Amino acid sequence: PFPLCAQVPYTVVKLVSFDVLSRSVHRGCCSLSRCETVAELPSQLRAGADVLVGMFAGALAAVSSHPADVLLTRLCGTAGGASSMGALTECVIAEGLGEQLAYLRTIGWASSFAGLGPRVTMITGVSALQFAIYGELRHRFRCAQRTPAHGSGSSNKKAR
Repeated sequence: PFPLCAQVPYTVVKLVSFDVLSRSVHRGCCSLSRCETVAELPSQLRAGADVLVGMFAGALAAVSSHPADVLLTRLCGTAGGASSMGALTECVIAEGLGEQLAYLRTIGWASSFAGLGPRVTMITGVSALQFAIYGELRHRFRCAQRTPAHGSGSSNKKAR
């Protein structure tokens, strides 16, 4: 139950922020390159944009889920070893949500984000690679964004 409290926000923030940021960055790249769709962007620019946006999405996801991961680690310390998933589940179930939130309040805001730097560094690299691959596959399978670079610019061109 509780591991989902860390993974669901992490995944949601990572995917939603990638989608929102990539639309904005790709739109900006299209205006710089004077192209109508993302599919027309030069491959190096498109790949660079995907890597950059993937890094930001990973960093946002790491920050959003870090307090839950700190809580999970501290409440279910690794006295007997971290390899036992059953022990982890039992530990999480034994602690109620109220107790978990009270624990977060007692350790404080700063301690909830202890160790965030290395985590962000690791996750930004992994996310950049994941989204670079995702962006390339999306382009190769012709699933790339097809929205006009300038919002509803296609209707304006017909009126001219």
